[in-house]
Amino acid sequence: MAAGAASGLLAGLLLMDTSGGGIVYVEGPSITVDTDRRDYQRGDLVTAVIVNSGSVPLESDGSWGFRVTGLSGMLMYEAVGAGADVLEPGMRATVTWDQIKDDGDAALEGLYRISVEGYGPERDPIRDSATFSIWK
Repeated sequence: MAAGAASGLLAGLLLMDTSGGGIVYVEGPSITVDTDRRDYQRGDLVTAVIVNSGSVPLESDGSWGFRVTGLSGMLMYEAVGAGADVLEPGMRATVTWDQIKDDGDAALEGLYRISVEGYGPERDPIRDSATFSIWK
């Protein structure tokens, strides 16, 4: 059992983006998301920074398709849009999560993934994701 827990932790750490690198800007539609920190304590506000890292405007339903899942893909939280938003090239938006799941329970310790989605000029979906952890 210890081997399974250790291998699960190792897999989670390998999936985490630890590059801390900057944003890569590209020609055409592109979106980049990252959290303001990699590690949070239970109850901390999780802030996602969404950047239009492309050369064309991106549109959203107002929530940027913001979702929080466990690394297994189980949906924990999905933001509800409140009207259209547009990010011009190089602009940023933030979305926050209070660590309360859609069912009203508080998130447990562990590794999580946030994902966002915007739409390019042809209404093609543009997506990105980032990982973070919640600890005691």
